[in-house]
Amino acid sequence: MHTRIQQILLSAGVVLLLVHCGSSTSTTSPSSGPTVSSLATTGGTTINTSGTTGIAIDSAFTLTFSEAMLSSTASTSNITLTCSSAQTVTIAGVTSGDTSTAFTITPSTSMPTGTACTLSVSAGVTNASATAVTAASYTFTTASASTPTASLSGTVLSTGSSGTIATSGTTDISGATTAPLTLTFSTAMSNSTVTAGTTFQCPSGTSLSPTLATADNTIYTITPTAALPQISNCVLNLAETIEDSNGNALAATSYNYTTGCSTSDDFSNSSTLSSCWTAANASGATIAIAGDVLNMSTSTTSGFSFVQENKTFANDNVTVTVSIPTFSGINSSNDICGLWIQDESSQQTGIMALVEPDGGNIVINAAYVDGSSDNLSASLGAGSDSSVLAGTLFLKIAQSGTSLTVSYRVGSSGAFTDIVTKTVNYGSSKKIGLLLKSDGTGTTNCQYANFTVTGGTATGQY
Repeated sequence: MHTRIQQILLSAGVVLLLVHCGSSTSTTSPSSGPTVSSLATTGGTTINTSGTTGIAIDSAFTLTFSEAMLSSTASTSNITLTCSSAQTVTIAGVTSGDTSTAFTITPSTSMPTGTACTLSVSAGVTNASATAVTAASYTFTTASASTPTASLSGTVLSTGSSGTIATSGTTDISGATTAPLTLTFSTAMSNSTVTAGTTFQCPSGTSLSPTLATADNTIYTITPTAALPQISNCVLNLAETIEDSNGNALAATSYNYTTGCSTSDDFSNSSTLSSCWTAANASGATIAIAGDVLNMSTSTTSGFSFVQENKTFANDNVTVTVSIPTFSGINSSNDICGLWIQDESSQQTGIMALVEPDGGNIVINAAYVDGSSDNLSASLGAGSDSSVLAGTLFLKIAQSGTSLTVSYRVGSSGAFTDIVTKTVNYGSSKKIGLLLKSDGTGTTNCQYANFTVTGGTATGQY
């Protein structure tokens, strides 16, 4: 009987043991714990645990976990970056609060080029329940050092299209604010180094501060704040302190080029006389630029002569002004200083603003190529030279379609006084010029300054 009870109890114990063991297996399966999900640059490049190459040396990283981790444990003692030596980093949670599933890791300085680096995460990083992350490490190689290159282009006036500017010198480049230079690099650059390392002189020796703008740190537009002087040597210097986004230095480079002709002229450069103006009927006269004025004079002893300098334009909305700081020898009806616009093809249609004598007085006259004229009723003063004026004389011709208005002003400020408005039908292009006429009985002299054209696009000029 006792043996039988033992057998029964033993049998019951075995059953109980089996039930207990079965219950343990089904309710206490261990959890896998938090893990590192991924590592990527903030620019979007995924870094594999087995190694990724070509990582930019100025990269920052996003480290993502499988669940939210305590920000206090995601510290520089538990997350480290080592290249050839330990890198100092800052770590910040992507979301605010005590925990975050992702952290931004930013090196304090650029990593060395062409170097294997390892980002390690230790088990010291835990979640809010103090469960440690599974330790992980990611190895990658930074981009190798390479020398970036640059090229410069600008608008070639003779063609109106973009052309390469060589380091050795290129001519006939526009200096207009509407035709900026284009600086192109072979790779994305560090914008701050481009801004600090780019200098510009025009003319050479005169520093200017053009505007540098870029949308992608690869292509930059360089726009002068004002039109550049014409027929001038300009220099764009790129310093060796300019670097690409990987910290690779650009070789120091200088681009030299010469601007072409401008529609306007301040007469500060004597080279513009032969390069940008066309002389006509200048027999027996002298034309020269000095002291920021264009001087025309004639002392032909007999006969009639005249001098003109002109530019060609192809549109119908042009305003041109010029100042005449000095004139002399205006004695007879054929002694004239003037500003004019004339049809280039037929040369039978035109209008002029003339300084000429009338009964011992200096008057402003609007004259037409067809021979008719409209005299200003009041004279500027009695005499034959600019001493009759209370200030510098300015002449203006404004064209809007077929309507032209001739005006003048004495002094550097104030409104212009209109002389006449006339309808003139031009062909496809016109000439704008400065005029001197003399009857040859004495010396007639006309000085011109600040020849300014607005609204006009001249052939091959800016």
